[in-house]
Amino acid sequence: MGYTIPSKIVKQNLESQSESTFTLDVIQDNQLTLFLKLSPSQTISIINGAPIEIIITNPFLEPNTITFRLNDIIDTPFWISKIFTNPINQAVPSSIESNLSPIASNLVEVEYIQVALYDWDIYCLYSEKKKLKKPNYTISEWLATANQIDKFYSNHIAQLNSGYRIKIDPLKNLPTHWYININHTHNIAPEPYILTTNKNSKRLLITEYTNSGKHGYFQENSIAIQVYNLFQVHNEFFISPRLKDNTELTDFVICFHDITVLVESKSTSPYIDKPRSIKSVEKALTKLVHKAFLQLSKAYEIVQNNPAQIENPILRSHCQSANLFISICVIDDPYMINSRALISSLSNSNLSSSKIQSYILSFESFVGLIQYSSTRSSFINSLINISSQNIPEDTIPLINFGFK
Repeated sequence: MGYTIPSKIVKQNLESQSESTFTLDVIQDNQLTLFLKLSPSQTISIINGAPIEIIITNPFLEPNTITFRLNDIIDTPFWISKIFTNPINQAVPSSIESNLSPIASNLVEVEYIQVALYDWDIYCLYSEKKKLKKPNYTISEWLATANQIDKFYSNHIAQLNSGYRIKIDPLKNLPTHWYININHTHNIAPEPYILTTNKNSKRLLITEYTNSGKHGYFQENSIAIQVYNLFQVHNEFFISPRLKDNTELTDFVICFHDITVLVESKSTSPYIDKPRSIKSVEKALTKLVHKAFLQLSKAYEIVQNNPAQIENPILRSHCQSANLFISICVIDDPYMINSRALISSLSNSNLSSSKIQSYILSFESFVGLIQYSSTRSSFINSLINISSQNIPEDTIPLINFGFK
């Protein structure tokens, strides 16, 4: 284990993507390296040993395309496909057919790959050399049949399964003392209120966060670091603010002029020992969003009608002078939501009488919105535009963003 520093080009490549991404490059000592920037929950799943693989896509269907795949949900893998056309820092081995891109040729030749995981500030969280497991047939044998494969598949998964699949040994068995620095760029973590976990400490004991129940703190820390890039902590940005009875108001509060934004962060349980089922993820998301909406509704009642309960005097003053409140629920995988189950769950609670509409954003959308906002005003204006949308009662309030 250790740290892998990306080249300037790789760093720019990772930074330029507002969604989960990967790239491949050869670093010092001709070591082929897989660079991963994924959502916090996906990162935890990989650290927990979720199966991962790299697929060389059929070059006769998708030339120069390589896919990274995470198999942490049964029959519903997460994948990212990218085109690699530029040569990497190593000559193409002459023994490999010209149908393959240079990076694909390199993948076929090597026995090991360095796997490096990064947060959304492109800070290395984990890096380790892992063994590659190739198919029981050669790349030449695969290429000889690849041109004969039907070009029409029932779905994309079938097309991926037809590729040259290279499995990577799982990342697991981490030492219990392994820490990573969670606020490497900014001193954002408040010192008090540690309780039984190190939620607000300056270092993250990763083995505490990889289990179900505590994994959500990793996403909260990831969000906090990004928000701090725009807003002043303890003055405009409040992490886990307390009420006078020492209970939490909400995960985050962002204040700007007369606008107050309430944020709840929710993350599904990661991969632990075995892949999750689709039904378990859908059920978990329904419960998490329902809980978040209840928490946000309660927080709104406090900041709107009884801000005197808030312990922090600066936040209390912001809430007392606010003219607009915005409520946001950030979740790790909103596209796995069972719309019918969630709508039924929300309608059967007292949320129908809530005086504030909460909106759902994916982790990637929320962080992408921060990263693509050059100023605090532009970020807040985007949230105002979200809050102005009228959501029909039979529709989940999921807001989709695309950043390129």
